[in-house]
Amino acid sequence: MQQVITKQFHPVDAKLMKFRDRKLVNYILARTPYYFENLAEGCEGNFYTVFKNEEICFLAGWTPSLLNYCDIFFFASQNLKKLFDREVYQAMKMILNKCQNEWERAQTWCAQDDINKRFLEFLGFKQECLMQKYGPNGEDAYLYARIREGEQN
Repeated sequence: MQQVITKQFHPVDAKLMKFRDRKLVNYILARTPYYFENLAEGCEGNFYTVFKNEEICFLAGWTPSLLNYCDIFFFASQNLKKLFDREVYQAMKMILNKCQNEWERAQTWCAQDDINKRFLEFLGFKQECLMQKYGPNGEDAYLYARIREGEQN
């Protein structure tokens, strides 16, 4: 039986994971070598690693803001598509729901990439705008947001 487990993130998880977007992670780590350690500290305990059969599927969490929103993030493993099933989806939804129990608005950005855009839309995020020169190396990126249900105007 395949088992999906969600645990608190540990920096070793980032070293063990095979990232889908290795280029982005390399870019981040070249500029901020302790990025994942610093991110974990800034998340105030809201950083998770999801495993399926002891293989890492994704890392996810959120950082609070001074306003009524948080910045949420997902780092997918290169095997997420192969590992993805109902239980992995439920783990994603659990993390999103936990986030939105605390925050009315969760926002994130993604590169101009159809896979990333479809993934965020599948999770209930809506594209809000194109942010010019926002991504690594000055690439354009999209801002996506998810508003807590029942709070939309």
